Parts: sequence; structure tokens; C-alpha cells
Amino acid sequence: MALFGKKKKDFGPVVAPIDPKWAKSSDGRYPHFFDLDPEAARLMGASGVFIIWHGGIQPGWVYVGWSDNIGESLRELADDDDVDFYERRGRLFVSWCFIRQDYQQSVVAFLTKALKPKVANPAAEGLSIADLIPVVPPGITEEQKKSMSSSLSVRRTPWSDPESGPAAS
Repeated sequence: MALFGKKKKDFGPVVAPIDPKWAKSSDGRYPHFFDLDPEAARLMGASGVFIIWHGGIQPGWVYVGWSDNIGESLRELADDDDVDFYERRGRLFVSWCFIRQDYQQSVVAFLTKALKPKVANPAAEGLSIADLIPVVPPGITEEQKKSMSSSLSVRRTPWSDPESGPAAS
């Protein structure tokens, strides 16, 4: 029994983050941000979610975004001084995944809440956290994934079967 005599709502089981299959280069590594050719990677006009992070002594997440044209968005971010600052602190890496448009904002909202990127995405600031879609960020180990699941428990998603989740088209 909950406060004031009402029954607690059951939002179902905690949903573990799913792996959206982040893109890697042909050698199995994540591409360096400033070495990436968006045209060669077929990102011009491609819709999805992308993430930029830096290595170095204190690695960290730099930027999370979504776009109807990932290639153009990455080109714009390559000219962003706030993003470029982190290249000097440790090489920048980038990855992306092709997620259905109607799920992209919920994925970005989750990643922004979970990772707290160093460069704010103004478009992500007003996103609703009501329907977060938990995904595993690129390069996360199984142990980190378990820790992430327990620290950011999400009980509701727009789908019930992970196979029909954000990566499904």
C-alpha cells in the first residue's frame, strides 16, 4: 500500500541497456573523429544517433547527438571550438548507429543523462526523460554495462520486445 492508500504502480521489470551495434572502421576500431570521411563512411544523408568521446589521461564523453544527416552534423561539429578543445586532451573518437527516427531522441536523452557529455547539445536539453531508451555506449565492457544498468534503472520503454527496439527498422 502506498501513501494515501493507493496501490503502487508497477512499471514492469528494470530494462537493461541494449547494444545498438555502434559502427567501427574496417579494422574493428572506432574511427578517429578528425580522420573520418563522412562521404566514404556513407553518412551523408544517413539518419541516426552519434557520439564523440576522447581518450587520454582522463578520457570522457564529449558530445551526444542525433541527426537526419549524420555526415553533415559531424562536419559542423569538426568546426566547433568546444569539441576541438578535447582533441588536445586526448584523441577524439566517434561512432554512430542507425536507429529509427521515432526512437532517436529517447536514445539521446538516455545517453545524455547517463554519460553527461562535456559539450552540451542544445537540442538535447529539452528532451523528455519520460520514455528513455537505454542503450550501451560504444566500448563499454560487460562489467561497466552491469554497473550502468543498476545505476540508471529504466522501467519503461516504448516497446516490450528488445528485438523490436530502436535498432530495428
